[in-house]
Amino acid sequence: MKFLAFVASMILALGFVGSQAQAAKGGSGFVLAPDVMYTNDNLQLSATSKSDTSRIEVGGRVGWKFSSPLYLGGIYVMDNTSTKPASGASTESNVSGYGASVGLITDNGFALIAHYVISSEFRSVTGSTPASKITYSEGSGFQVDIGYHWMVGSKLRIGPEFSYSSLNFKKQKADNASTTSTADVKYTGIRPSIGFVFIF
Repeated sequence: MKFLAFVASMILALGFVGSQAQAAKGGSGFVLAPDVMYTNDNLQLSATSKSDTSRIEVGGRVGWKFSSPLYLGGIYVMDNTSTKPASGASTESNVSGYGASVGLITDNGFALIAHYVISSEFRSVTGSTPASKITYSEGSGFQVDIGYHWMVGSKLRIGPEFSYSSLNFKKQKADNASTTSTADVKYTGIRPSIGFVFIF
């Protein structure tokens, strides 16, 4: 349901962005859109039962906006989540990847960008033993970003963004294994954020 709702909103947005394209032709330039996010949550069920979860994401987009709304570029993302309970082993997951991008960035502030993730890796740690530390590799998939950014300077735009990502990993290897094995692991996510877009 989440994916269908997202697809529906993307179709509506694509039609709206497309309708803006004729009036949005204008400046071209190098695009830099850094992405940094940090969250920390503390859950305490009792005096002895509590956990602390932190998440940090670092990445961004780089590319070129043509005088038309067309945008071509690339993307890199690293997303790390760790949970530390009051007792027992901590858990951690780390997803990283890079890919190629194509989309629309209008002078009105609307952006719709699709990314093909060429390579991605997922690291999962669910305990302290080598068997509980697994690296999933040969990942690929896609991500779609939609946003609206207001001009706050001659080169800077700021505004809300929503991203949907879907990745598939074909190989896995635990730290205590000597060889990799076949995997069928899927990672999906929907994430809102505040986007910072520099156009030079």
